Amino acid sequence: MAKGTGDRTFFHETVLEILNETSPEKPMQKKRMLEILKQRYDITPTRTTLDRKLADLETKGYNLVNAGRKGFYLERSDDSLSDGELRILIDSIMYSKVVTEDDSPAIIDKIAKLGSGDFQKEMKKRSHVAKDIKKDVYWGTVDSVELVQKAIFTGKQISCNYILSFDSYEFDYKFAENVVINPYELAFSNGKYFLLCSYENDEGLSVLRVDRLDLIDVLSSNCIENDALKKVKDQNLQSYIYSQPELKGGQPESFDLLCYPEGIEAVYDAFGSSNIRDMISRPENYDDPDTKLISVRTTREAIKSWAVFHADSVVIIKPQELRDEIVEALKTAEHTYLKSGKPSRIRSWIARSLDEAIREVKNSGKKAVHYTGHGKKKQLEKIDLADYDITGLRDLSLWCCDVKCSKSDSVYPDMKYLYFIRGAFTPDIYQHFPSLTHITVSGSDINNIDFIKRYDKLYALRIVECGNVTDFSPVFGLNELKVFETDSEHFNEEMVEKLREKFPDCKIRIDEPRKKRG
Repeated sequence: MAKGTGDRTFFHETVLEILNETSPEKPMQKKRMLEILKQRYDITPTRTTLDRKLADLETKGYNLVNAGRKGFYLERSDDSLSDGELRILIDSIMYSKVVTEDDSPAIIDKIAKLGSGDFQKEMKKRSHVAKDIKKDVYWGTVDSVELVQKAIFTGKQISCNYILSFDSYEFDYKFAENVVINPYELAFSNGKYFLLCSYENDEGLSVLRVDRLDLIDVLSSNCIENDALKKVKDQNLQSYIYSQPELKGGQPESFDLLCYPEGIEAVYDAFGSSNIRDMISRPENYDDPDTKLISVRTTREAIKSWAVFHADSVVIIKPQELRDEIVEALKTAEHTYLKSGKPSRIRSWIARSLDEAIREVKNSGKKAVHYTGHGKKKQLEKIDLADYDITGLRDLSLWCCDVKCSKSDSVYPDMKYLYFIRGAFTPDIYQHFPSLTHITVSGSDINNIDFIKRYDKLYALRIVECGNVTDFSPVFGLNELKVFETDSEHFNEEMVEKLREKFPDCKIRIDEPRKKRG
């Protein structure tokens, strides 16, 4: 006798598996059943024993229908699951992000036994495939779901901690000690289980991933519903969960959307028709006949991330502040894509803030920052160098910036190159840079260049488009000048000859003033 065949439960299950292969169109004789038991399971019961097992199954509620000489079949009740319904359940387990690859096959096998014989055979293949789907799943998620569910069913609070990250079997927890939570509802979204809840003594709603919950303990204290939950329950808790393509939490609001043809179906798929209504009015600015104006009821947290992803076909019209947030998010995304893969000098040049420019350069091990200001309405961006970490930099080029340094004791001895282009500054800024060898000032309204007197070893000086500078005598006080450039009409031929006399190796370039060019 095969292993386990002496077990009464095992024998009942094997007979039931065979009966699941029958149907009104495919009845089976007892003789055939005995043959299958022998061939498939190596079991050789007597006909009397088989009759007794079949009677036991009928006693347990299974209805065996006599089809005459063709045999009999198992009649499935209306509350039994069809093969199609079972397939949906199995695929949900197979691709679930809460069940590990080690646990999935056993659960799939259990569900498959509820289907027909052919279904069971095919699902055996799914069970084997499920083992090979590597999942980033925390162990014990199924147990966590069971504990949280128990707390919700009994109306009790839970104590737990939240896993932020997992590395080498070590958990990095969010809280120093376990916290108390009021659990309200479990929701399955995007392959994961989420818990709608509130922290003890907190009036807001929180959403936590169940697979990140650890050290769960169901307490004896009763769960407390706060006002935020009551508002949601007044509008139907399940509808609230269903209205969010990704469960993010927050309170439901109405959002006006403009949908292009390719985006309409995506809106209905994400939020459900019960949460969408057509807008009758068509404002003049939104009169494209191919578009559709609709109002969606969901939460701000849910629609924001969704709308960014679908920005090419769906546009938020109202509220304006959310529209502005999405525009800014798209600009940030565009900027990130544009700078990705570029050399550090380019990433610095197109940075959206001086902080970002400095970070890009330092992360790459470079020492030259070239930054263009982003002042509003074509104004100069105000830059206080005391607010930035420019220590260690060798080269700083600032375009379209109004520059100052509010900390008088800030000194940057590593800086050798300092360029101010089409911006503003006061000459005392140079006291913070004692070691400069290259100075460029272009497009400034400064009226003197006395600040260069502090640099005995200045190598290169460029004073361009600075029409208010009339006195160039400080240039002749330098000792090691190798490069000089200006377009000032006040630097005449006589001064050029004098400069060449003092610095015979100096490369001198005198351009026409900008207003006279061309």
